[in-house]
Amino acid sequence: MFPISKHPRIALTRPVTGTSTTGAPASFQMALLDRAHQQAAVAALGQAALNGVEFSTLLEQAALFLAQTLSIDFASIYELQKDGGTLRMVAGFGWENAVVGTATTGTQPPALAAQVLSSSEPVILHDARSMAAGTLPEWFRAHSVVSGISLMIPNGAAPWGMLEAHSRSRRSFAEDDFHFLQSMANVISTAHSRKQAEAEREHLAAFVQHNPN
Repeated sequence: MFPISKHPRIALTRPVTGTSTTGAPASFQMALLDRAHQQAAVAALGQAALNGVEFSTLLEQAALFLAQTLSIDFASIYELQKDGGTLRMVAGFGWENAVVGTATTGTQPPALAAQVLSSSEPVILHDARSMAAGTLPEWFRAHSVVSGISLMIPNGAAPWGMLEAHSRSRRSFAEDDFHFLQSMANVISTAHSRKQAEAEREHLAAFVQHNPN
């Protein structure tokens, strides 16, 4: 596992320059199409947030958009719990029903989450089958997870949680994929901040109403 900018074997499968990795114009056109799909997903999620959908619904939509846009098997959104030592999966795609909403993973080394939460860059899981025990959540093996990409969701100066996408097969991730996850994480972070601000305003209004003097 490596931050994406330092991964020794990153393959830009969807080129971000005007030159295709295969030299075929179709590859460049596919890269543009993929990027357009990612931008559309971010815009749709942002619009949903502006429309004031429930935060839990927004997270479910984010997991769905992430999986569909990257054509990947699993998507997960975790919220850091108050104890700071646990992440709980609050939304997901592709997992068994018993996993979403209840599954938790630790945030201390050697857990992968420890590296994700301490970095502003995505962390690449190249091959889960070669990882040491205790590094990955126990349900990864049951779902045959192989490759993935993880990114911290910010909450001001501290993490709010973690966003992940995983595949049952070996998968490389492009720089565009990093920017896509980062944009999705930023929408979630902004929506959470807005939710907190609204709750504080409601609390203040209730206080003033019951304490007019």
